Amino acid sequence: MYENVMAGYPEIVKAAARPGIGWLTDFDHSPMTFQRLNLQWWRHVLIDQTVYLYAHDCSELIPLLKQGVDAWFACDYIDRTRACRGIREGLSPDGHALSNDDNIACKANCWKSAYHEIEHVLTLTGSD
Repeated sequence: MYENVMAGYPEIVKAAARPGIGWLTDFDHSPMTFQRLNLQWWRHVLIDQTVYLYAHDCSELIPLLKQGVDAWFACDYIDRTRACRGIREGLSPDGHALSNDDNIACKANCWKSAYHEIEHVLTLTGSD
C-alpha cells in the first residue's frame, strides 16, 4: 500500500506547494473548501508533518518541505506580539494577524494548543 501512496504523493505535494504561503490548503471545486484560498493553520501543520515523513523516502520533497516550513515561520499565525506565544486561531482574509482584542485572536483551543502545536514541533525537530 505504501508504494501506491508514494506513486502519486509527490505530485500532490507539488500541486499544493506555494511560495510565500507554504501550502495551498483548499483547491478549486473541493468539497472541503471553506473559503477560496483561505489558509487553514491545522491543514498547514499537518501537510508539513506528512511531507516530512515522506521526504525521507522521496528526496524531491525536501525543497518543498523547506519552503513550507519557512513560510510557516514567516506567517502571522505565529503570535510574536504577546508574552505567551503560540499559534493564532485565525487570520484576517488578507492573511494578516487580527487585533489581539478580536475573539478569533484567542489561542486557547484544546486540539491546537495541546496537540497540533506540540506535534508539529516534535515532528519538525525529529523528536520521537
